[in-house]
Amino acid sequence: MRVFVSVLCLLPVPLWAEDIPLRSTVTAATLYPQGATVTRSVGFSAPAGQHDLILSDLPQNTPLSAVRVGVDGASMGSVTARNDYVPPQDTDESDALKAARSTVETLEQSLREAEAKVEAIRLEEQAAQARIGFLQKLGQGQAVADMDAAALRDMVAMIGEETLAA
Repeated sequence: MRVFVSVLCLLPVPLWAEDIPLRSTVTAATLYPQGATVTRSVGFSAPAGQHDLILSDLPQNTPLSAVRVGVDGASMGSVTARNDYVPPQDTDESDALKAARSTVETLEQSLREAEAKVEAIRLEEQAAQARIGFLQKLGQGQAVADMDAAALRDMVAMIGEETLAA
């Protein structure tokens, strides 16, 4: 997406140079099949001197090559992107947002518990399949031919338990 940033109304006032964080307003958008052009405008005043104007509300992954900057009433130097400074933002959350986050956490925990129960059922099914497989091959071996019913039942239970443990 191409972002066109137009910075307007630079009124010089003689003071020290500084970083000036700015918040822009989307004033126009043109959609194309492969993207869009968004025009943002910022009105501000600044003292005379060199300043770093920080556009703090561009989308996070906006590539610098897609940003076009224009300044009226002043001369403009280079345009750079930096990731080492993020201006402070209002971090207060509304009660509705806190309640929504709490609901999401509760639902996610319920989902994890339900998925664990489903997995336990799948493991029980695998253990049952192992027991069935053993019982189907029971007559093929001589080792179990001499076992009584209790020993055979214990062996089938052990197969199921070991399958669950594995």
